Amino acid sequence: MRQAILLIFTFFSFFLFAQKTEQTQIQAFLKHQPHLFDESDPNKITGAYVNENNFVVPENIEPNSNWIKHEGVVWENDVIAYRFFANDRFRFDVFGKKTPQLILDTVSTDVSQLTDWGGAILKENVNLGIGTPAFYIDNHIVSFTKQKTKTIKILPSKENQVHIQVFFEEMKVKNDVIDVTLDIVFKVGNPTTYVNLTTSKPMVFATGLAKNPGVTEIKRRLIDKKTAILSTYGIQSFHHHGLGMAIYTNEKIRFISNKQNYLMFSRKPSTTFAYQFMANWSLQPALNANQISTMNEIEQYIFKEISN
Repeated sequence: MRQAILLIFTFFSFFLFAQKTEQTQIQAFLKHQPHLFDESDPNKITGAYVNENNFVVPENIEPNSNWIKHEGVVWENDVIAYRFFANDRFRFDVFGKKTPQLILDTVSTDVSQLTDWGGAILKENVNLGIGTPAFYIDNHIVSFTKQKTKTIKILPSKENQVHIQVFFEEMKVKNDVIDVTLDIVFKVGNPTTYVNLTTSKPMVFATGLAKNPGVTEIKRRLIDKKTAILSTYGIQSFHHHGLGMAIYTNEKIRFISNKQNYLMFSRKPSTTFAYQFMANWSLQPALNANQISTMNEIEQYIFKEISN
């Protein structure tokens, strides 16, 4: 009897594990080294990275530190992956993937070179990368850089999606101080990231796409007097492969550009702003119906999304 129960338990456990493995096609994580951040040795490695679901970013952490794995939060599904940098270089970045497997939590932190799984494919510096939130003040882009505290939460996941929340307490914006909440939602089988912003005071919000040298197509469109779309395509990835990127929103916005970015910003100050962004890479395998490799396919995908 005992053996029979053990056999049933073993089979049931295997079944649960198999189901979990088969269904786990999405993840969001923030991992850091097990020791406290050491400003004198920001790349010190003392052990395996540990997960954090509620994390206050150290004030003195600088760019290119390996203390946080991949320098920030990663959200990944079977199609593509993104990240934002947790330090004051707060930008959104893209990982191109050659596999549907979830791998960003296990690969090396050196993601600048392409490997058998893919790599970081967008060069972000002073530009907004892909869909990085910002403000538009006095005809200038103002990034999310200085704040009293920055708290990152990986919230409990619903089936087939992840939810990340970032709270910027007392962010310095020109001559003002505000609180900002950023919510990111990401789903299985879909290259789109959903972004929602809330501020303690009305602001003019902005976001954009990097003005990369390889861009050969750019479109700014308003669909049915409702949905604004900003999209680019070309050999614009960091490693000179085809990359399509897009932002779309139902907010009332204006299109502009500067030396570094193609931009959209809200017409009026508000305490909320919502938009979506997406990327597709030419080396990404045709994993599903969401494979997108041309500007027309980007637009067709967005039309399908906004009609649902």
